Amino acid sequence: MNVSSFPDFAKQTDTRTVAFIRQHGDISVELDALPVDVLRARIEDGIRARMDMEALDRVKRTEGVERSRLAELIEGLN
Repeated sequence: MNVSSFPDFAKQTDTRTVAFIRQHGDISVELDALPVDVLRARIEDGIRARMDMEALDRVKRTEGVERSRLAELIEGLN
């Protein structure tokens, strides 16, 4: 899904519009007006763009090894 195809423009009738446009530009979206799948995709895209995905993969691999070790220890107690 191309989430960037859902832009909206800042409401000109809102008294905060001038300050908002100055700081953020004239494109805005009311989050509660977005379909859930669009909101989820935007959030996930934003997070992935800022994360070190290789570091996340390393952490997940380490977690998998640790879970296996814990499961073996627990099994050894029984």
